[in-house]
Amino acid sequence: MFYDTEIEVYDNPTYTIYNYSFYGDFQEYDKVLKIEEFVFNIDHRVFCDYTTLITDKSYFKINGEIYKCIKPKIFDNYMEIMLYKCQGGGN
Repeated sequence: MFYDTEIEVYDNPTYTIYNYSFYGDFQEYDKVLKIEEFVFNIDHRVFCDYTTLITDKSYFKINGEIYKCIKPKIFDNYMEIMLYKCQGGGN
């Protein structure tokens, strides 16, 4: 894995100040995920070091686009986070 993409973490996608930033491995991904009655087209994911600061309530800003964290998976010392691109993302 290459942790070469800077990622800003927000509690809310409308905030202008991020909580913190880190470097992760940002990858294209293709998956349709159903959670209750909602369907998410997941087209990216991130691998990063494990932290308790990232939850399914977090938002990421990557390359000017806003993504919602969906179902973070925790492994021994790293995380895989599926990302749902929010509408109106890029600035």
